[in-house]
Amino acid sequence: MSYSAKGQLFFAMTPTADAVNWDYNWHWYNGAGLRVVTHMQGGTAYVPGLTWNPAGNRTYYVYDGSDVSMTLVRASGNWRIHQRFLTGGVDQPLAGWFSNNSGSSSQALVLVTDEQGSVRAAVKADGTREGNAAYFNRSPFGSMEGASGTGAGSTATNTETGYTGASSPNSTGGFTYLRNRWYDPQTGRFLTQDPIGLAGGVNLYSYAGGNPVAFSDPFGLCIPWPACAVAAAEGGAEIGAAIGTVEPGGGNTLGGVIGGVVGFVGATITAGVIVHELSDRQKAIQGVAGQLGVVADHLSRFANLDPNDPEGPNKKRDWVKDMRRAINNAYKAARRVGRRTAEDLRRQIGEAAEKVEKAAQDLQQ
Repeated sequence: MSYSAKGQLFFAMTPTADAVNWDYNWHWYNGAGLRVVTHMQGGTAYVPGLTWNPAGNRTYYVYDGSDVSMTLVRASGNWRIHQRFLTGGVDQPLAGWFSNNSGSSSQALVLVTDEQGSVRAAVKADGTREGNAAYFNRSPFGSMEGASGTGAGSTATNTETGYTGASSPNSTGGFTYLRNRWYDPQTGRFLTQDPIGLAGGVNLYSYAGGNPVAFSDPFGLCIPWPACAVAAAEGGAEIGAAIGTVEPGGGNTLGGVIGGVVGFVGATITAGVIVHELSDRQKAIQGVAGQLGVVADHLSRFANLDPNDPEGPNKKRDWVKDMRRAINNAYKAARRVGRRTAEDLRRQIGEAAEKVEKAAQDLQQ
C-alpha cells in the first residue's frame, strides 16, 4: 500500500477470493479529502513500480451530500454511466440502475441488506435474484465467509455496496471506504489513525468501538453519541487510574474529567453535520482536550517519579509550570466556543486545575 502526503490511501493491492488473483486499486481525492476517482485493475502478481493501465476501469464518483449518487466509468477511452443509486440515508442503498462490468447491459435492481446494512442480494424487476451480482455472508466485522471468484467477469455486476452498505470498489475482497479513511473488514481495523484523535476513543484504529453489532461508523470518525463519549471517558479514567497516587481516589476523577472532554469533542462532531475539516469550534474543544491531556501526562509523571531521584524536586517544579501553562491555554481555547459550551469546559478545566494546585502544594511541603 502507499499513501498520499495527507495520509490518504493511494494504492492498494488486495487479494480476491480467488487464491491466484489480486485487485489493484488507485484512488484520487478532491480538495476536501473526499475520494472522487478509483482506478481498478486485476492481476496475479505484484510488479515493482506498477502503474495504472489505461485499459483498466476508472470510476468517477458523483456525490449527493455524503452518499454516492452516481458513478461514471471510463474504460479504454469510452465513458458511460455505470451506476445510479436510490438511498434511504447515509450508507443505506435501497435500489439503483446498474451496468455489468463490460457495460454491455444494465438493469434496475433492488438491494436487500442484513441487520448491519451489508447488501446480501440484488433482486430484479421480476422478483428473482440477480445471479451475476455476487454477495457473501460476512462476519460482524465484515470479513467475507465462503466467498469465491474475483467478480471481475464481463457479465458480472458489481454494485460497489460492501460492508454496512458503504462504498467498496472490489467484489470479493479489498477495503471499504468510510469517507475519512479506509477500513479493512478482514482485520476489523482501519488502515490509518482516527483523524479526530482520541475524540473517537483510545484505540485510534478500532471500528465502532469494537462493537460492530451495536454501532457503525460511516464517517470513520467515531461511534455514535453517547457511546463515543462513554468510550472516551472510560479511556480517560484508565489514564486517571495511573495518577491516583497523586491524591488517593482522585486519579479516576481527573481521568474521567479528561475523558469527558475528549468524549465531548466526539459528541460535538458526531451530533452535527460531519465534514472533512473540523470547524473552529470543534478545533477549540479539541484544543481543550489536548491541554488537559498534558496535565494528565504530567500528573502521571508525578506519581511514578522515583523518590530517590536527586532531580525530583526540580522536575516537579518544571511539571507544575507546564501544567499551569496548559490550564491557561485550555481556558483560552474555551473562550472560542459558545457561552454554554464554554461554561461546561471551564467547569471541567477547573476540576483539573484543582488537581494541579494540590500537586503543587504537596511539592512545597
